[in-house]
This record gives sequence, C-alpha cells and structure tokens, in this order.
Amino acid sequence: MDSNAAALIRRSEQARTRAKGPACLNETVLELRGPDTLAFLESLSTTSLASIPVGGWRCAAFANAQGRLVAWGRLVSCGENFLLAVPGEGTGALLAAHFARHRLRSRLTIETRDDLTVAGNPEGSSWNPAAIAGTVGRDPTEESWRLEPSSVIIRGGRKGTMTSDSDADRAWRLRELAAGIVRLPSSLTGTFTIPALGPFVVSLVALDKGCFPGQEVVRKMLRLGHGKRVLAWAESDVTFEAGTVLVDEAGRERARVLGSIADEERFFVQLVVQLEGGSEPKELHAPEGASVCRIRGLMLSVGAGTT
Repeated sequence: MDSNAAALIRRSEQARTRAKGPACLNETVLELRGPDTLAFLESLSTTSLASIPVGGWRCAAFANAQGRLVAWGRLVSCGENFLLAVPGEGTGALLAAHFARHRLRSRLTIETRDDLTVAGNPEGSSWNPAAIAGTVGRDPTEESWRLEPSSVIIRGGRKGTMTSDSDADRAWRLRELAAGIVRLPSSLTGTFTIPALGPFVVSLVALDKGCFPGQEVVRKMLRLGHGKRVLAWAESDVTFEAGTVLVDEAGRERARVLGSIADEERFFVQLVVQLEGGSEPKELHAPEGASVCRIRGLMLSVGAGTT
C-alpha cells in the first residue's frame, strides 16, 4: 500500500474509534421499475450490469457523449424489474435528468424516493466503501437495505431525521479519499473525462460490453494512457471550495478542486491536477490567496477493467 494512502487510512481509523453514529452520504435515491429496467441501464452504463443478481448490487458509471463523467452510483437489485439507484453525492438530480433524456420508448418508470435516506456505517470490522459489488441484506421489519461489503445502508421512513456523526463522516470520507473514490459535486458534473478521475472510476468501465454514450472517446483515452489530467489529493491549512482553480508559482492554472475534508490538524483536498512533462506540481494556491495546497499523491489510471 502506498505510504500516503496508509496515512489517510490510519487517520480514518482514529476517527472511526470515536464515531458514535452513521455518516450521512446522499439523500437522493432513484427507483426504477419496469420490464426494460436492466436493459435500459445496461445501454447507458459504462459498466456491465447483466450479472447483477436479485439481492445484489453493483457500482456503475454514466458518461455523456464526450466521454465525461455525469455521475456514478450504486445500483441495487431489489426484485425482478425493480432497482434502486444511489448516485454519488450531489449528482442525484443530474442522473435522473440523464435517465429521462435517454428513456425514449423504454418500458420503465423513474421516480425519486423522498422517503429513503442513505448512510455509511464505519463501525463494522470489514467496512469497505471502495467495494464495487456485493450482496444486499433486507430488513424484514422495515424498508431498509444493507449493501455489503460497502457498509452502505438505505433506510426507509427516516427522511430528514438522520443526523451525521462528524467522526463517522470524517472516517468515511478519509477512507474514500485513500481509495480514490470521487465525490463529484453537481457544479462539476460533465467537466472531467473518465480517465482523469482515477482508478476507481476507470474500474467501472468495461470496454468489452455493448455501446454506451461516449464509448469510443473513453476507449481511445484509456488505450493512450492516463492523459494530462489526473486525480490527486493534497494537504492544506485552509479549506478550498469545490470548483476552485489552483495555480502554480508562475500563475498557470494547474488544478481544479473537487472537495475538502476537515481533520483536526489540517484539510485534505481532492483535486484534478494537470501534468506538465509527466510531472505534477508540488505546491499550488488559489490565484487570489497565498494559502498553499501541497500535493501528496497521484492516482493514475492506465487502463480499463472488464467489469
């Protein structure tokens, strides 16, 4: 394991020991029902979904025609012709709109489940937010699903009542950061190509499946290598808002921030960095400020899987 990633995981474990509740993830859950549900999702997803059994789940990514990521999320097979989609944080409405644009004559309904919330449980001994597939445990006494081994919980009947434990949230997000999981804010959806967003997103691409929007663009980029923009993480003494542009000492734009995580001593920043000559800048800052963002690790993508 990379020493930088190991340091993040150690900090996540420290936060986990103090956690007293769940981490709030995303309050958007989409319900898809109808005989064409799986075929419809298969046609849009970069991921092969034919192998999802009833009672199983799988991560999937969705791109536009330019090969740029619209959203990724977990697809939960709850029954025959019945799936729940849990988009990555902040992209629920955008993924719903993406589905609506491509629905055409497909026989399915797409609804937002306002009665469901999503939490992460960092208290289990084998919690793994970076898992891309697994099984679903259903609580027979209430409408809820547990996605293992990702430790994600979809809860029914608690909309607006769940509060996030700060230590649990920090533990969850630090583990996600170490694994290269992207929390793409809605303001940046469709901004970055799939290879630029790191190995986790690239692992959700199957080039041996049928066509999906942007397939040829994504195929070409992955065959040529990771490209000039790569996912990275950094440390700073201040927070940076999502979308903030960072520049090098010469004032050249070199990165765009995806988000920041507050720790007790510092801020951890996820960003997409532009390489020059194959190397990354060591320090960056906002054009109007002197606060330094120190690059600690790159997450390079060199090829696609066959998910």
